[in-house]
Amino acid sequence: MQGRHPYGRSLRFETDDDVLIAKNALAQVGAEHLSDRWMDQISGGEKQRVILARALAQQPLLASAADEPTLHLVSGRRWICLKRCGGLLLKNRYTVVIVTHELNLVGEYADQVALLQKGKCLRVGAPASV
Repeated sequence: MQGRHPYGRSLRFETDDDVLIAKNALAQVGAEHLSDRWMDQISGGEKQRVILARALAQQPLLASAADEPTLHLVSGRRWICLKRCGGLLLKNRYTVVIVTHELNLVGEYADQVALLQKGKCLRVGAPASV
């Protein structure tokens, strides 16, 4: 429900639509079973799915940002996470900005890449050219 906070109404609880949107976001990332758990009770990979669901529940108009979205995932799950992110974002027509040091993953899933070093942008373009 945190993803619905930008749409909050003063001194009112969430609407039925808010609950439906949040449940749908959890379902899209395969995390429905986590809806009644606290963040400190779930694994790192489950947290990443809940964070992605929170972003989807916000229904952003332009962009979502993910900082090291695969950081706490074992290598096989990293591919699954990015594939799922990419599919959801395309389906919902969202743009996502991902900050990561995992260049092999970027090359596989990014449309555009910006290579940064010490706060300066060195190159921007398709992954193969960057």
